[in-house]
Parts: sequence; C-alpha cells; structure tokens
Amino acid sequence: MDFYSPEYRLGIEADGSHHYEDNIKAKDDIREKELSMVGVEIIRFNDYEILRNIEGVCESILQKLKKKS
Repeated sequence: MDFYSPEYRLGIEADGSHHYEDNIKAKDDIREKELSMVGVEIIRFNDYEILRNIEGVCESILQKLKKKS
C-alpha cells in the first residue's frame, strides 16, 4: 500500500499499469482481503487518475474519510 492512515484504518493504493497484470492483480486481491479481515479498507486509484484528476482523487479520499468518522 502506498499510503496508510492508522486513525481511519484506510490504505490508499496508487496503481501503475503493472497492477493490471493477472499475477499482480491476484496478489493485490489476496492482500486486500487479508487487510480487510483486520479492519483496513483499501481504495485504489490508477496513475492516470492521479496525474489527470488529482482534485477528484483527493475528493474521493475526503469522502471516504467522512464516512469513516
């Protein structure tokens, strides 16, 4: 995970193109399920979203944090 907030138990993934390869996606899915079992939620953004729409990415994160508080 690229960023983590222990206060909100929220992890943020910034996924590059390699995250869409079958073997990497399978590993990501397993790790995400394991983290959810200990109460950590993961939200994902692809690199394109981050580079082209950082405001939208930040708004999505803020909305998620509001729901968790």
